[in-house]
Amino acid sequence: MNQPAPLLLALWALALPAFAAEPVSFSRDVLPILSDNCFGCHGQDESHRKAKLRLDVREAAIAKEAFVPGKPDVSALIERIVTTDEDELMPPPKSHKAPLTKEQVDILRRWIAEGAVWGKHWAFEAPVKAASAGHPVDHFIGKKLAAISHRPDLEYHFTIIDSPDINAFALPGGYVYVNRGLIDYLTTEAQLAAVLGHEIGHITARHSVRQNAAAKTSTALSVVAVLATGVSSLGETASLFGGALISGYGREMELEADGLGAEYLVKAGYDANAMVEVIEVLKSQEDFMKKNSNKAPAYHGLFASHPRNDTRLQQAVAQSTSIQTTPQTAVDPAAFREATTGLLVGPSLQNMTGAEARNRYYQTLLSYTLVLPDAWTVAETTTTMTATAPTDVGGTLKVEVQRLQQNLEPRLFIRDVLKIPDLQQAEELRQFGLDGYTGLHPTTQERIAVVYYNRRAFLFTGNSSNEALKTALLTSIKSFRPIARNEGVFADPMKITWVQADGRTRYAELAKQTRLTEAPEDMLRLMNGDYPTGEPEAGQWIKVVN
Repeated sequence: MNQPAPLLLALWALALPAFAAEPVSFSRDVLPILSDNCFGCHGQDESHRKAKLRLDVREAAIAKEAFVPGKPDVSALIERIVTTDEDELMPPPKSHKAPLTKEQVDILRRWIAEGAVWGKHWAFEAPVKAASAGHPVDHFIGKKLAAISHRPDLEYHFTIIDSPDINAFALPGGYVYVNRGLIDYLTTEAQLAAVLGHEIGHITARHSVRQNAAAKTSTALSVVAVLATGVSSLGETASLFGGALISGYGREMELEADGLGAEYLVKAGYDANAMVEVIEVLKSQEDFMKKNSNKAPAYHGLFASHPRNDTRLQQAVAQSTSIQTTPQTAVDPAAFREATTGLLVGPSLQNMTGAEARNRYYQTLLSYTLVLPDAWTVAETTTTMTATAPTDVGGTLKVEVQRLQQNLEPRLFIRDVLKIPDLQQAEELRQFGLDGYTGLHPTTQERIAVVYYNRRAFLFTGNSSNEALKTALLTSIKSFRPIARNEGVFADPMKITWVQADGRTRYAELAKQTRLTEAPEDMLRLMNGDYPTGEPEAGQWIKVVN
């Protein structure tokens, strides 16, 4: 039986944007290594600095040739972390820090080779998940299919795009993209595998190259453009790479990709009929759009007839089934349900408020929002919020609220109500029409702030020993603002949950309880494979949207 945990991790992450393989990120990949292993002796604290070397300032490190951009093999940093001489080794053995792992050394080598780019302030770069050989989507489904494809030696990259559009596409070079919106409408793991298998089929058959010779010269640029522009929809991507992504590759190529995808499904132990099921989902979506919006379908390769009636498609799937040598894998359907529980439905956060939306926290009861550093976790009550940094970084930001009992300016509120004497490095806050005051506690050096909003005093206490994070805490406080009227859907996004139907469950009744607004009854049928007129059967697990 397939292990459910990797699938759970892969799909659980689909509520957030994900990105294709990309250059090493300083904030995500490099800074944690340097902060944990180097900054203690080569950081901001001059009293503890060794050899007059700073590694927390790019220019200073380059001046000392610790980093030689583009040349990792002559960079002193690399030499010192790989040496076998204990007198030269960094971190030194007497520091009781473990030597850097091979993976950490490889990250630093790649980063220097790519130019040792520092990047903007680490805490407020958009959260990006590294795509690697161990990435769950790659490893659990995509890599399994790629390994038995006709181009198994190609390095494949599988990316989930935070877009509600029902789309998937492939680019030359092994890049496969699936929109989060398509996964909302899939009901089994095998169907997701069918989507990936179809797109792998386009790659192994070199359809992009065969259809347009210009693709040979645009492959590298296309990948770079996706990463650089942060496009989140098929339409935007198609404007960069040509209309084939929308219009399809033509009847023959789409059939070939379906046949190859079905073959890969069979070899990987899935039911080849999942390919037909996915096309049914797409065809139903096309019919739904024509009925409710008169819009043309966005996904490529749709059939004019119902897929169950398409003779050539059926022949392609049947031919794949005939070559089955691997027994069908017993897939636990509960794993897919668990993995897709909580999956977002509706607009992309990125499309609404930009990259910072992925780090934005919403407190709907008190109607405020702020941006938190990447990868922080949140614990909350009705009146408090405590955000905590990852263990290897260390730090907290606590937000409390009090009703204003007297008319004091924020500076005096801190002094007279909170009983904190004059703050150090103090400054007034003027943000989004709100008044506030902030500074460092004279004794503890904690970041203290108060912001007035809606006749309440919002109190901030930030604490971290990480110098970079201390700046991030102030930036986070300055991002505090009321929730805008048009942000309601993002403050409380719609999510998928699964329920088990009994003999009385009907989509019309479920539609009265859902938060879906556009043809909710039809939408629920569509998401559960029962469009246009089906009803749940007793015992059937179905998706609802809350």
